[in-house]
Amino acid sequence: MPPNLPPYSIKVSSRARSVRLQISSEHGLVVTVPAHFNQHLLPGILSEKADWIHKTLEKIKQQPASPTTSLPEKLELLALNETWLVVYRTEMVNRVKLDVNMRARVLTVSGKVSSKTAVVRLVKTWLKARANSVLPGWLDQLSQRTGLAYNGRTIRDQKTRWGSCSSLKNINLNLKLVFLPPHLVDYVIIHELCHTRVLAHSAAFWRLVDSHYPHSKEARKQLREIARKIPL
Repeated sequence: MPPNLPPYSIKVSSRARSVRLQISSEHGLVVTVPAHFNQHLLPGILSEKADWIHKTLEKIKQQPASPTTSLPEKLELLALNETWLVVYRTEMVNRVKLDVNMRARVLTVSGKVSSKTAVVRLVKTWLKARANSVLPGWLDQLSQRTGLAYNGRTIRDQKTRWGSCSSLKNINLNLKLVFLPPHLVDYVIIHELCHTRVLAHSAAFWRLVDSHYPHSKEARKQLREIARKIPL
């Protein structure tokens, strides 16, 4: 290794036509070389690029932390009484994958974990599956208990609503309900079931909600407070 240079990894590419240097906070210095390239020539090439390498590394140090630092290290699914540890493993591939250890409750995200969008999309897909495993039954139970019938149901990643109900009595529930404590899940579902009788947020609607959930005002306050703490 040339003196005063950081460790580097070598990537052999059949598509490469020349030596390429790439530096990132995730992978450090990566040297891509063509197939059959004489790697004994690398020390001389890296020595010539030493100034650029040091300047680039210094710029990266001054940049904000990697997007992965804002990704959750654990997911507390209060509705399911589950806490999941999330582990991120960087691999030099242009994709991400998710491995689930149900017994240990560990999610391992591996691959290009610097792509926050891809990681969030993958974890949300898993979250939707967990939500689908419990929320439909929860909805049915409260529908029977309250006597408020509905027609169809879907679980979605809604941006600003915990749930919604259409004029056709179709109920949508936000997959992020799994992050709420059970009593707030009860409130959201009862709220939407009440819309099957009264669609608008009128005085009659709130009277109906209060008849099935007497502490609805306090529940709404708690929802506003907890919304800021929901990950992803």
